[in-house]
Amino acid sequence: MPDRLKRLMLIDERIVKRRLYEIKRLLSRQYSVRFVGKRSLRPDILYSTESGLESDKLGLVLKAILFDKYYTPIIVIRGKEGKLYIIDGHHRARVYLWRRELVDAYLLEALAYSPRVSVPLRDTAIVNPPVNIGEPYRTLRHMVNIIHFLEQRHGLIARVWRERVYIHNLYATQPIVRGLEKSSKELSIPPLIYRYRDNYYVLDGHSRICAIMLSGRDAVDSIVFTISKE
Repeated sequence: MPDRLKRLMLIDERIVKRRLYEIKRLLSRQYSVRFVGKRSLRPDILYSTESGLESDKLGLVLKAILFDKYYTPIIVIRGKEGKLYIIDGHHRARVYLWRRELVDAYLLEALAYSPRVSVPLRDTAIVNPPVNIGEPYRTLRHMVNIIHFLEQRHGLIARVWRERVYIHNLYATQPIVRGLEKSSKELSIPPLIYRYRDNYYVLDGHSRICAIMLSGRDAVDSIVFTISKE
């Protein structure tokens, strides 16, 4: 894998356990640290120790969790004032915030710990890394940017899920669809659908959906989201 894409590699729980040991060892030089155990935490009360999340990696993690049964816990430290700081797994935590589900975490406690960066997870910026990337990362980046744009516009956090949607229930949001010749790699990227009340609007993936429809299928597995006050 090229160096520019190594940051997009998905890690497994075995690597997280190694990172947990190393983080505990390093923090023990300055703080009194103990391992609390594995816990299921509400992502909406977590704090990010990174100023921004990478859009292409966030899209990759979103697809992996929704469609590929990707599961890897995050690492969290309970620090000053009892705040819960994410040390590893920011992108995974944000996906679980979108899903409105608890996220599994290895929890450390260092009650004197206070990070240099501390931002509520829901307020963490989503940024585009200044690197050239191919598919599927480019499309996944675009889809995440659409979700985040609407979040910022409405001042709310999206709710995102996987749903198999019948194509005849979909509304297009562009008048012309071009490029129906799609590679298997492109067709593996689920379309992005916005649900408003009981209607489904295609925000990304018009040509992929048309190609699927022409292949004889009548439904498509999709990333569906909505912006609401739930």
